[in-house]
Amino acid sequence: MDNPLVPNHVDLEHPVVRRSYSLFTPAIQVLVDTVRDWIAASSLPCVLVAGSYLGCLSHALTALEALARVGAGVAAIAVNETPGSTVGLEATLEALSRHVPAVPLVAIPRASSQAAVARLAALLA
Repeated sequence: MDNPLVPNHVDLEHPVVRRSYSLFTPAIQVLVDTVRDWIAASSLPCVLVAGSYLGCLSHALTALEALARVGAGVAAIAVNETPGSTVGLEATLEALSRHVPAVPLVAIPRASSQAAVARLAALLA
C-alpha cells in the first residue's frame, strides 16, 4: 500500500528523504498541514540543511524550534557553504555550535563536498 506522505518513487526503507521546501510550506496531502508535520509523521531521521549566509543562524534556530514543537528530532545539521557570502562557513559553524552543542554539525564546502557527505551519511547509519 502506498504511503500518502511519501512519493511513490521513494524507498520507504531508506533513512533519508530529501525535500526542498521550508518547514511551513503547506503540504499537498490532506493528511498533514505543513512539511514540518510530514517530517514529524514520517518518524525518519531529520537533517536540517542550512547555508552560511548572513541570517542563516536565525533561520536554522527557528527551524530547530519549530521541529522540536512537534517532536521531530534533528539527527544533524548540514551547513552548505554559500557562494559569495559575507559570512564564512567556519564562522557559521562556530556560531551555530554555541546554540546547539548536542546536534552534530557537518560543514559542506563547495570545493570538496564528498568527505562531508560521507560524514553525514555515517551519522545517519
